[in-house]
Amino acid sequence: MQRNSFKTLMNLILILLVTFSFIYGFQVTKKAQTLITKGMYEEAIPLLEDIILDKPENGEAYYLLGRAYLLLGEEESAFESFNRAISAKKKDKKRLTYRFKELGRKYSLEYGELGLAEKLFDLAVNINPKEKRKIAEILIDEGEEISETDGYFTPKLFKLAVRYLENQEIKSALIFDIERINQRETIKAMNLLADTIKKYINDNGTAPQHSGNLTAFSLFYSALMPYMQKQNLFVFDCWENPFYIISGESNSNDFLIISSGRDGIRDEDIPLKKITFNCTKLSDFNNDLILKNGNWIKTPKIE
Repeated sequence: MQRNSFKTLMNLILILLVTFSFIYGFQVTKKAQTLITKGMYEEAIPLLEDIILDKPENGEAYYLLGRAYLLLGEEESAFESFNRAISAKKKDKKRLTYRFKELGRKYSLEYGELGLAEKLFDLAVNINPKEKRKIAEILIDEGEEISETDGYFTPKLFKLAVRYLENQEIKSALIFDIERINQRETIKAMNLLADTIKKYINDNGTAPQHSGNLTAFSLFYSALMPYMQKQNLFVFDCWENPFYIISGESNSNDFLIISSGRDGIRDEDIPLKKITFNCTKLSDFNNDLILKNGNWIKTPKIE
């Protein structure tokens, strides 16, 4: 009888200890989460490390630790913790998949850090490959929404979406849209550059001299700075090729602005008369775009 009572007492004590440990661990995890929300990442890390030391299978603590490291810019430690969270949370993969997908959304759409976003999306896909379609939809929807206001960032979102698309027809159409947006935004940048040069000419009677690829450190660019009126003058086109400028030769007010197109290969000949071209396939975007004295002499046809 006494032995049974002792055994019952010990079982009760064990249950109380386990319950206390669970409650304590939960409270500490919530405290760490609150610290992260408040931006106190360094303070949260030792709390989470203590939880993991006591319970190495605590996937929630690993996930929050990864969040804290990521927000501190310690990427390697962050993804090491995220991967351990995946290993530990064997029964809660659905929730973890959602979290990585939402983190990827935040880093791609709010922070513009597409490299980190891609790694976070990949974690979600590693848990559930079916998430590829949902991730692509997120990136495409957001890209379409901002395409008119931020044409430089939209193609980057679309390029990331292409990585997760499995439908070849949709993928091909999206790749074409990327090049169309790149071309459209490059034309906008060239028009802005031409308008700024014309303002300089109005004040100085001649265009600033330059011959070659445009750089932000050139005398030509510095000469235009007072005329920018808080607008960004881009040195590169949307295919990340430098604009080629011939300007102010022999004290003239003539200037030429060239984008070498998608392939980055500039044509040697400058057309004497205006040329327009259709864009029906990807190779059509290899055509140069050319502005002379603010007038287009090589440009795509307006649809």
